[in-house]
Amino acid sequence: MTSSVITFTPPTFEEYETPRGWLQHDPACHALWYYYITASNNYREHIEDPIVLEGDPDVIPDFSQLFTSIAMMYGVQPEKMIQFWSNVDMQCRTLEIVLMPMNDKFRFNKKPEIRTQ
Repeated sequence: MTSSVITFTPPTFEEYETPRGWLQHDPACHALWYYYITASNNYREHIEDPIVLEGDPDVIPDFSQLFTSIAMMYGVQPEKMIQFWSNVDMQCRTLEIVLMPMNDKFRFNKKPEIRTQ
């Protein structure tokens, strides 16, 4: 009987690393860029074709679980990811893209709080 091993490698964005771009050669920086692109795509889809399960149709999705899931996927702490917002901002300016509003609701600039109750 043979066993199978699945190895998952999260995407990296070497083409945007310094000196060609603003991202650092750090998994947390790549994780934050991946979060920004993924959350932006989800945000845009929500704005263009909102899915309303219950309540207010103007509720903007909460991406905190996406943020922590991507951190886990890259094997980094969410706290380390937020150190690279300036790199992500500069890369967006270089590419001339603004995909979603970047306020505290999406940036998670402080340590995520885990509630037990």
